[in-house]
Amino acid sequence: MSPEQQHRCTVQTAADGSPYLAFEPSGGTISSYSNSLFTLDLQSDVSLADARDLAEWIVRMVETRTAGTFNATGPARAFTTRQLLDGVAKGVGATPRYTWVASPWLAQQKVNGWTDLPVWLPGDGATGGFHRRSIAAALRAGLTYRPLATTARDTLAWWNTLPEDRRAKPRTGLTAEREAELLKGWKSRT
Repeated sequence: MSPEQQHRCTVQTAADGSPYLAFEPSGGTISSYSNSLFTLDLQSDVSLADARDLAEWIVRMVETRTAGTFNATGPARAFTTRQLLDGVAKGVGATPRYTWVASPWLAQQKVNGWTDLPVWLPGDGATGGFHRRSIAAALRAGLTYRPLATTARDTLAWWNTLPEDRRAKPRTGLTAEREAELLKGWKSRT
């Protein structure tokens, strides 16, 4: 794919109900990164792990008969929302421009964390601290991570192997129309 092509980052649901991150070509505003709506402070922590890294680690754990209780998210060193988005953009060859919107305003507009804005969860209430769990025990047990740009690139390549009718119907994320409505409302507030 060329850098001019458009992409969307969404969380999809596998047949077994588990979530995964997908980078989808799309014609909407969020996909083009030309004026994309995102929330959270640029410095907010985000946790995300490539399922391949988790699978490789689990196999090593079984092979070495290592047992224990682990929070197995990632990355090894926390990254911010900005670093997440820039890593995805690098992996898919996009040049993003972001519109940062206050979380309370999004709540007033009935924008939902995780489904409407993938990977985002409000930093307070029931989801407060979700992205800040300690993964120290998993790291000591050998959990490793590939670069985010690699995950983004490979996930987009996988996405492009799916049938066109499936790619035309993302299961999560804002529609281009809803995002445009929100951007207009955010920019016009007094």
